[in-house]
Amino acid sequence: MAYFSSGSQHTLSFDSRFPECLGEPSTYLTQLHRALYDRIRAQSWDLYPYWESNRIVARTSAAGGFDANVYALVYLRSEEQARMVEENMGVESRARGYTGIRASRHPVIEVRDAADHFAVELIISPEAWWDQQNVIGKLELERHRVGLRNLLRGMKPDYCFGFWAGAHLSDMHLTSWQLVQGNILSEWLGTFADGQDYLRFGVWYDRDDPALAPERLVTEIYSRLADLYVLYEFLVWTGNNNFRSFYEKQHLRKRRYA
Repeated sequence: MAYFSSGSQHTLSFDSRFPECLGEPSTYLTQLHRALYDRIRAQSWDLYPYWESNRIVARTSAAGGFDANVYALVYLRSEEQARMVEENMGVESRARGYTGIRASRHPVIEVRDAADHFAVELIISPEAWWDQQNVIGKLELERHRVGLRNLLRGMKPDYCFGFWAGAHLSDMHLTSWQLVQGNILSEWLGTFADGQDYLRFGVWYDRDDPALAPERLVTEIYSRLADLYVLYEFLVWTGNNNFRSFYEKQHLRKRRYA
């Protein structure tokens, strides 16, 4: 296998179709990361590989559960930003034996190879409750609900959205096309339980999908990362995208009328 660069074009050089020809997933995913990360840096995206691991390729999914067949590339906020968020969460002060920053406490974009599928997902786990609460607070405002609906309307109709755990695709999901019909988005989000549910949005491929052919793989996955990064920026907590006060007001109202 060989990774090479020619101007702005990147490809993975193999003899036949994904995935049989690629060999060890950690090897080809490492090459895929190099090609993708060149483009991520060229676009100045605020997105970084998980630095706490000594391997680029993770053997677990941010979607939870355990699957021995999972190999994943995980991208998230910078180490400095992650440390600030965890300080805000009180993780370090509350947890005796604090072991450092965990990707599961932050929104991630994951590129995942598993035995029965290939997926690219934005995942906000229950452990990332600081950001989950920010999402709820932001969507308290009508203009941001409209903004989210417009973002989804501009995406391909094959993205899947839901609240389940595990690397598999649950039957309990809606597509991006379904979400923008009528009031479905608001109704669906109204069932979300922060700190309990996974919030996830991504695309699943069959193993023999032509989009995953070696000559198309980098371009295809990068285009999906580009879609999901727009959504990531819309949802993730930052000092300039801070809607937690709206969440706290909503939470206080619910407690008063409980």
